[in-house]
Amino acid sequence: MKQTEEAIQAGQALLAREQESIMRDYVLFQSQVLDRSRSFPVLGRLISNWRKRGRLRDLEQLDDHVLNDIGFTRTDVTAVLSQPLSVDPVWELERRAMLRRNQAMPDATRRWLNDRAFAHPRID
Repeated sequence: MKQTEEAIQAGQALLAREQESIMRDYVLFQSQVLDRSRSFPVLGRLISNWRKRGRLRDLEQLDDHVLNDIGFTRTDVTAVLSQPLSVDPVWELERRAMLRRNQAMPDATRRWLNDRAFAHPRID
């Protein structure tokens, strides 16, 4: 019984994180729409990604256990920083962390979440 409650709580916590992720995706989409209204949207996005990349370089200085505490790995940070400037490094880092969390999720919790009628895509 306790394991079921823990699985439900884990599923609810995951759902909350997924809803936050959906909101982030919506905000990203809105920023891209606004980006198109600028004179040089591609140049603006490249400069924005370059600035974000500079801020993410600070993550390279953190210890592995600190990175793990905030949900990232050193491999993720290194891979994101080596992407072309056309890729938003913050979005890519979040995407990699979310994929890793979904892979680590127990199958029972994943099935429980997928059986519910949520407004987000299936987690497989």
